[in-house]
Amino acid sequence: MLKNPPAFLIAGTHSGCGKTTITLALMAALTERGLRVAPFKTGPDFIDPGFHRLICGRPSHNLDTWMMTEEAVRRIFWENISGCDVAVIEGAMGLFDGASGVSERGSAAHVAKVLGVPVILVVDATSMGRSICALIKGFLEYDGDLKIAGVIVNKAGSSKHKRIIRQALSGLNIPFLAIVGRDKGVFIPSRHLGLVTALEGTENKEFFEGLTRLIFENDLDIDLLLGHASRLFGENAEGEDKQEIQGVFGADSAKSVKIAVAFDRAFCFYYQRNLDILKGLGARLLFFSPLSGETLPEDSCGLYLGGGYPELYKKELSENKGLIEDIRKGAEKGLPILAECGGFMFLGRGLKEEGRRFYWCGLFDSWFEMAKRFQALGYRQALIERPCILGGKGTTFKGHEFRYSFPTSLKGVSSSVMKALDASDEPVIVPSFVYKNVFASYIHIHFESNRDVAASFVETCRKYAESDFKT
Repeated sequence: MLKNPPAFLIAGTHSGCGKTTITLALMAALTERGLRVAPFKTGPDFIDPGFHRLICGRPSHNLDTWMMTEEAVRRIFWENISGCDVAVIEGAMGLFDGASGVSERGSAAHVAKVLGVPVILVVDATSMGRSICALIKGFLEYDGDLKIAGVIVNKAGSSKHKRIIRQALSGLNIPFLAIVGRDKGVFIPSRHLGLVTALEGTENKEFFEGLTRLIFENDLDIDLLLGHASRLFGENAEGEDKQEIQGVFGADSAKSVKIAVAFDRAFCFYYQRNLDILKGLGARLLFFSPLSGETLPEDSCGLYLGGGYPELYKKELSENKGLIEDIRKGAEKGLPILAECGGFMFLGRGLKEEGRRFYWCGLFDSWFEMAKRFQALGYRQALIERPCILGGKGTTFKGHEFRYSFPTSLKGVSSSVMKALDASDEPVIVPSFVYKNVFASYIHIHFESNRDVAASFVETCRKYAESDFKT
């Protein structure tokens, strides 16, 4: 068997320790070396994978042991490291933080163990000296099945602070890869749903140069890092047989059908795996930009309207009358529409803000407003209670909900379409809307949780293409 490329997972002690900046900096430095980097992200995040793609020049895939099986995690990983020189996985939250306080499912640690990859631990040194050793020692000893291959200390202050940390860490039996100072020139702005997206202007030359400088100026030994990753993963890991998505659901999956996908700064939250699965089922994805005034692409037989930040572009979206009319007419004709979170909002009457109203599609009679704090956050498992474009009664799927918006009334918005539970199996109400071939809700569905959901959507689009309604 050919030797597999080095692979490692960059995890943090907690959210906000700087692991995203360190991850992007490492990806940039490796890419600068001419290496082909396969990027991944644990958990349900959309924003970080967008930055991964910009730096690495290839899609970044989510790996989540709560929304999908361990076998699916391994399959996605092995499919996408083919032809690459190194695989870099960015963890979510803290290393051991997952879906609950009693299970490792959904955590970066669980993904690392499922794949057998070593972990590089990023530790925030703010307001700490020698105490950092106790923190690191706890992470090293908490789970004996986890391979922690090295430590990167981040956010160090003065030269004296760095000297104290180096002295303290000299007694730990763990590779100390680098100590990174507080570089105010290299950061990604944030907002209510997290960091700004990769489509919003940070993809400039200075930003990438700053990321690379962050690694080289702090003397991170990349050869040492790659050597540890290769020793702990590459020579011993066993790849899985690549399972092609196309054809899984029979010969009909080979019939191409055109599905429009809204993609721009307002609608950019899509799991790459979802797009891959749709294409594997025979969908020809037609990407278009609502913000650019574009309407539904010609001959679209379905619409995938993902989440994002429609609230930031409320005026521009309300001015795209052609798209709004296309969606209204299409919904009445039976055009299959799958809308998630921000896409769900766009199908409503519109957005209320500071006494002003911005009119959107109006498929259901409910306005939306933005709150100052999140209204829902967490994993969701759903049970469909009546037939729709995603399947028959009893169909299940998993996904994630994170939103600051809320419907001002439940008129036209129902929770009877599906029952939803959180990761602890507690009931949770998720506003949703079903009309003819429209399914819209706040949940970002992951098709790998149930590929039959994607197959049902594509098949409905195919039937629409063959119907009289399309013409």
